Amino acid sequence: MELNGAILRNFYNVGTLVTKEVVNAGEFFSLKVPHYQRPYKWTKSHVEQLVSDWNDHKNHHLDETDRKKEYFAGSIVTVASEGDSFHSLIDGQQRYTTLFLANFINFSLLRLLILSAVQSKRCSNVLKHNNEFEKCINFLFNKESEVYIKLIDGLKFLRKLEDEDEMASYHENNEGFEQVLECLILPQYFEEKTYREQYAELLEENLNQNSFNLFYDRSSFNQSLCKVISRCFWNFSERSELLFINQNSTDLNDNERVYADAIESMFNKFKEINPIKNSEDITKYTIRIQKEITNFLDTVNLCVIQTANTDDAYILFEVMNDRALALDDLDLIKNQFFKTYVTKAGKDDKQVDDMVQKLDDQWINSIFHHQKMGESYKKLVTYYATVYITGDSSLKQNDKFRTSLANYLNKKDSYSKVEIQRDFNIFQIVFEILTLLQLPLQRRDAKSLVIENNQNSTSFQKVIYFLNAVKQEGVISGLINLVLRSIEEISLNFEIVIAREFIKTLIDKEVLVSNDINNNYPKIRNINNENILELHQLIQSQSKQLWKESMLARNADAPRKLSTQLIDDNHLNSNSNYKLKVKLSEHEIVSFESWLKDWNYDKDSKFKIKSLFLRLLHHSYNSDKQLVIKPIALRLSDEEAEKVELDHLIATKSSEKETIFRLANIPNDEQEIYLNSIGNMMILTKRLNIIKSDNNLVDSLPNYGDAGLNQHFLFKEIESFAENSNKEEIENMNYFIERKNDVITHFVNLIVLVQT
Repeated sequence: MELNGAILRNFYNVGTLVTKEVVNAGEFFSLKVPHYQRPYKWTKSHVEQLVSDWNDHKNHHLDETDRKKEYFAGSIVTVASEGDSFHSLIDGQQRYTTLFLANFINFSLLRLLILSAVQSKRCSNVLKHNNEFEKCINFLFNKESEVYIKLIDGLKFLRKLEDEDEMASYHENNEGFEQVLECLILPQYFEEKTYREQYAELLEENLNQNSFNLFYDRSSFNQSLCKVISRCFWNFSERSELLFINQNSTDLNDNERVYADAIESMFNKFKEINPIKNSEDITKYTIRIQKEITNFLDTVNLCVIQTANTDDAYILFEVMNDRALALDDLDLIKNQFFKTYVTKAGKDDKQVDDMVQKLDDQWINSIFHHQKMGESYKKLVTYYATVYITGDSSLKQNDKFRTSLANYLNKKDSYSKVEIQRDFNIFQIVFEILTLLQLPLQRRDAKSLVIENNQNSTSFQKVIYFLNAVKQEGVISGLINLVLRSIEEISLNFEIVIAREFIKTLIDKEVLVSNDINNNYPKIRNINNENILELHQLIQSQSKQLWKESMLARNADAPRKLSTQLIDDNHLNSNSNYKLKVKLSEHEIVSFESWLKDWNYDKDSKFKIKSLFLRLLHHSYNSDKQLVIKPIALRLSDEEAEKVELDHLIATKSSEKETIFRLANIPNDEQEIYLNSIGNMMILTKRLNIIKSDNNLVDSLPNYGDAGLNQHFLFKEIESFAENSNKEEIENMNYFIERKNDVITHFVNLIVLVQT
């Protein structure tokens, strides 16, 4: 890494070479914010906190040396490339922009103070204000701008009025102060409303997006800064307070409002820490505020870390922002894309600027600042999109994704607007998948049970909800990759409308036919139907396989391996032929059976058991004793499915418990094990389970009938036992063990039945 060095600088010396300890007048550069940087984001609280912290530091060191009065406000990173008339501001633009806006406030106040000093013939004040004014101009405006040249030329005339004879002569011959007003870009005052309008008009006429010493590669940001500064109005008179108004603020966009709020809150904060004194002259008070702001700009120090090239600066930028309260990780990711595009697009600046602005709007409005986007969705969208774009199957949800994306981007010799648009579309499509699924981030298991209970839910929908409930996001990523690869097959550039329509088919239809596409999905009607049908079937089949794998596994290891295969074969640069990934062994079935045998109501997860019972209720055995799908009239609403409970058939406090255990020859110390085993479980709504309470099993049978279960084979088995539970002839029958084995068999048959 090639560092020029690092040094503490105040606002006036930030844009200088760090190799120079002593900076002479004119040895400073304009500062440019690159394309890939985010806009100014500091809120009112950030701005006010900076001023407050500086003021507290100042008051604590009132009687100490000048060095101790300096307040350290953080670091910034700049690039000083040989031959450039500017330095690139890579990091720290939030702090520097705030100081820049403070200098603008100073400029605005000094215009009024110079006019007041001329009007009152105070030549000594004109001298002091002119010196401060020149300093403000030098650091506010680009030296090649028309407004800078105009103000410096005007200052030559104002310098003459530092002389008492020149001042007297001017007053004798100029009643309206027209020349002074022209030098200061101020209008004549006739009445308040007209004055305010003309005040803004003059600024708008003299300012443009190339006027400022701080400027952006993105012209829209320059336009925003220019617009806000043109709207800022200050005024005072002998009979009024020092006044600031942000004029016509209703038409400011979000970025512009941040500038406006920062200016207003900073000005008000300086007034708050320097309140006007009783009977204090308003002009003197304005001078005091102006001096305080100058002191602020003089004594707030930044550590300027300077490099000679952008790559080294960006490495520093990422390292310095790798903290929780620094830049949002999403901003850093977006910056990576923009930086690569700007440097490798090979387009003219106007095309690049327009494209960056378009993409920035998409990133903010359509993806990460969308009203449906919460913090958890942000992490998921970033995770799934990064895995697909990079093909990095080793990534996990809580990893930092910038390194993987940097590797992807650094390999590119060129990066066109088509490519960056495609990559941004991938992020948006992942968000579309989550929102169209309405994937929950609270009560995940309950919401998954609702989807499982709904006979119209597709395998794709069921497995995403199931994996979400068991928090296997790393497994979901494999299926998301398959979906994205399928979308790429039908839309190479990931057109949003086509992707959205295809995702809807996965949620709406378990089996998709051509007529469905023609009648219900017009956005994909003109795409090869056979291809869409094949991809749709593949995803539904793979969803079933992932559900089986995750249901059978005791942890995420086995389904994650399957997901990794999907990622390796289905990513942005893959040439996959979309083969179905199947990974199911006899060992997994045996392990699953073992888990079910050991399952205990008080110790183990109930979610998988509820899911299996719900699915089993939609199946029955045919005459060949094969399990088949055969929906029953299960009277279970979504609300009831969400709160469905596992019911103890033999209640733990029922009066029949002791008789049943005695007849079954189960010792007292083993009874709880049997009561809490899967052999004593059935599914029931919360309402009916409360009604059933601790009733004997035979008395509880109507509750299962109320739930619509009385025609199901599970009910028939329970009913048979209930009717004979107190008969002596079952003395040697261990019902609990037999039913446990039966339930396990049913569950295994259910999983085997799920065809891929």
